Amino acid sequence: MFLYIVIVYKKLHLIIDNHQIIQGSELTDSYIKDQCVVHTLINPIEEKVKHITANGTYDNNPTYKAITKNFQALILLFLHKKGAVAQKVKSR
Repeated sequence: MFLYIVIVYKKLHLIIDNHQIIQGSELTDSYIKDQCVVHTLINPIEEKVKHITANGTYDNNPTYKAITKNFQALILLFLHKKGAVAQKVKSR
């Protein structure tokens, strides 16, 4: 007889402004890819955004497309385990 244990957890995705105030949030199941919630998180933001900082799991083309669709030129900073990579992004 085999016993399989499945660990299911939730992930909380947050948008925090430069005043440390939560501007948006999304709670997902563990199997939902992080890039799938980017559009939902950034779509309601109407203020001008100068830079975005996120962990390395958001460093992918769907995230770039969602961000450049909603915001004008800004600086993206993705935090990876071995350091950070800054990239200027031009949009519109």
